[in-house]
Amino acid sequence: MKKLIKLALVAIIGLSLVGCAPKEDEVVYNNALEEIIGTGKITMVTSPDYAPYEFIDPSKSGQEQYVGADIELGKYIAEKLGVELKIEALDFDSVLASINTGKADFAISGISYTDERAETMDFTTIYSNSENSCSGILVNKENADLYQTIADFNGKKIGAQNGTVQMAHAEDQITDAVMELVSNINDGVLNVKTNKVDGFAIACSSGEAFAQANDDVIMATPKFIVGGDSDGNAATVTKGEVELLEKINEIIAEVLELGLYSKWEQEATEYALAIGAE
Repeated sequence: MKKLIKLALVAIIGLSLVGCAPKEDEVVYNNALEEIIGTGKITMVTSPDYAPYEFIDPSKSGQEQYVGADIELGKYIAEKLGVELKIEALDFDSVLASINTGKADFAISGISYTDERAETMDFTTIYSNSENSCSGILVNKENADLYQTIADFNGKKIGAQNGTVQMAHAEDQITDAVMELVSNINDGVLNVKTNKVDGFAIACSSGEAFAQANDDVIMATPKFIVGGDSDGNAATVTKGEVELLEKINEIIAEVLELGLYSKWEQEATEYALAIGAE
């Protein structure tokens, strides 16, 4: 009887090993870059509420609706890799989470380096520093004269997009600020328009785009002190995907050498103004 039991166990174990073994036609990839090249597809996550970097053209649909300088960079990276680009639109904090968990291949969404973020994701070299060179506060135009210094916002209700550098600026530089965090910048701007917040912390370039598209909001005169470790925007990949990181860095170096990003940024700014992008 014991012998029969042993034989049965051996048979079960053998079947289990056969079931766990990879199929002959199953491809095993060693890293993300190999899988991207092997499958011919790459997934990019972005939060398309940040003209002129990533925003939506409402006259278009599907993948074509996503436009902006960062979108052009994503397309260029995919083209250079020889693969198809799939863009997934998420809230900004979900963009970061997707890279942290490896659910997307890379992110381009006006993301700047911080030590905290670097603990859970890898950053490429900086492709643009124009967005980070100026951050301020969008206010309702009828209240603009009330704010001549950052200190004038002390104790006020300040909106910001969750997880952004501008949120950190507001928390650090406005005393006793009552923070109202949103996932989507459009919601923050609407809160300014309806006086649900006293101001919304935002990059100057994006804030000016919203002011151009909405005659009832304006960038307040005072600006945040910008410095520290957030000196520009970079793409991000899941931590440890060294091969993909190095390849994207090579492509970004080419983009900068050819002056392509500044060209895309200028074109996207004109595009956003033309369609009244928000």
